[in-house]
Amino acid sequence: MQITNLNLSNITLVIPTAKVSPDVTSVNEGSSVTYTVTTTHLADGTILYWTNDGTAAATRFSDGVNSGTVTINSGTGTVTRTLLADHLTEGSTNIVFNVRTVSISGTIVATASTVTINDTSLTPPPYISATGGTITTCGVYKIHTFKSGGTFTVTASPLSATVQYVLVGGGGNGAGGSGNGNCNGGGGGAGGYLTGCASVTCNQSYTIGIGAGGGGTGSNTTAFCLTAYGGGAGGGTAGNGASGGGGGSGYTGHGGGLAIYGSQGHNGGSGTSVTNYSGGGGGGAGSAGGTGGAAGSGVTVTIVTPNITVAVGGGAGQNATGAAGAANTGNGGGGADGTGGQGGSGIAIIKYRYQ
Repeated sequence: MQITNLNLSNITLVIPTAKVSPDVTSVNEGSSVTYTVTTTHLADGTILYWTNDGTAAATRFSDGVNSGTVTINSGTGTVTRTLLADHLTEGSTNIVFNVRTVSISGTIVATASTVTINDTSLTPPPYISATGGTITTCGVYKIHTFKSGGTFTVTASPLSATVQYVLVGGGGNGAGGSGNGNCNGGGGGAGGYLTGCASVTCNQSYTIGIGAGGGGTGSNTTAFCLTAYGGGAGGGTAGNGASGGGGGSGYTGHGGGLAIYGSQGHNGGSGTSVTNYSGGGGGGAGSAGGTGGAAGSGVTVTIVTPNITVAVGGGAGQNATGAAGAANTGNGGGGADGTGGQGGSGIAIIKYRYQ
């Protein structure tokens, strides 16, 4: 059969179209860019393919790929690409997002504008840098000493960084006695002693609080969410010692205070009704206070040069005035027949390798 005079004037040729656009022009590592694919004349459920043909390797992305599919519904589909915060210095790269038909090697039907990847997650330094306190250098180490409150700020660090610390609370006051040689106060307990390692983070600031000595019981020293507690006051002529404080002495001896939270120090010694009615010695970080006056020993801090001794308990005796604990040692104040000595203030020491 032969067809003649065929009229094609009412036939419309429908050609599918596609375009793609990103929601940003540049993206930082750790953030995302979303591409919206807009089409015409494609049935719902149609699968198109995409590839990244820019300079960014697949390893820059959280899913580790540089190609995939997008399903079209109601004329649109989206693809989100998330960049890794990989802590590597790679320089700026880019994404050239192409939409394809048939497969990831098929014909390109749409290309998005280029998106720049900013290399914001850089290779961290191998060592810590920080500010705060009084800073000294010992070989390859920096030592920050805080004798009053302040802030320790980490300005650079590896991904996993730790510092050594020593924290000493304020020492407790020694107690006074009757003034007649018969009833003497107990020595003050040393401030709590803590040492160990703490994790720190780059661009993080840590508040350092230094405990005051005396005022009865010493004040706490704080850092890195840790607390070195203040030492307890010595007992008066008729009283027991507070935490770590020595017991008072009268015609009957009184008990020493228990150690500061167990591991931070030792018990205070008991007072005695003999040997000149001496009060008990304050407990130190190294040993308990003695019955009848001997002070508990402190500990030697070896992360500083020269080494220092801290957290010594206050002794007790018949002196008119008890010896004061030295500033920034956390030592307890001495018990006395007259006026008890004031406890020493605390200290915080932080050490790390800087090169």
